[in-house]
Amino acid sequence: MDYVLLIEKKGELAENLIELLEMAGIRAECVRSIKDVGPHLKNEGLFAVAANSLSLDGHIRTFARTLHASKKRKVALIVFGEEDHSGNEDVVDYYLQMPFDDDALLNLILNMRNARRSNVA
Repeated sequence: MDYVLLIEKKGELAENLIELLEMAGIRAECVRSIKDVGPHLKNEGLFAVAANSLSLDGHIRTFARTLHASKKRKVALIVFGEEDHSGNEDVVDYYLQMPFDDDALLNLILNMRNARRSNVA
């Protein structure tokens, strides 16, 4: 089953997004730290990791390299936050400046899932 992993320390934004994603038929889980992501990378259904930039603790480049290390499949990195992330465009697949509408992230993830399914078929 396709699913998305959310990384957010406080989990407040993640609760709303998980509900929206699950209504759209996409399983979503939330972890509080990049240290908790490892076991999820083995799941073939994982196609995106969405992270609050504050939850990445300034390790965007390192985390992105880990995430993109698998040559078998593409796991996209979506970063959302209030800070400017210029200089990381080469490692971040999508960046959403906060504040943003939850629907913007939902639509982005739905489009990614649909594109993934088209490539598999």
